[in-house]
Amino acid sequence: MISVEVELIKQAKERCMNISEVCEKAIRDKLNNKIDVKEELRTCRFCSSTEDLTFLCPDEVWICPKCLKGEISKVSVCIGTRK
Repeated sequence: MISVEVELIKQAKERCMNISEVCEKAIRDKLNNKIDVKEELRTCRFCSSTEDLTFLCPDEVWICPKCLKGEISKVSVCIGTRK
């Protein structure tokens, strides 16, 4: 089982994405080191930090823990305020 943010599931379904396939591919790529962006080119998409980065799939972007927490908070607030 994999838990995925409700908003991500909604966006993926709107784009007719196979969520299981995308998650499986991301895990395989990570395990096989196929995320081949050179280390010196890895920077956070939002703040340009180079520390403790996480690669987001299927967006294929790097993000630092601070920005990841901030982006998740924005999505949570958005979901919480929707009618």
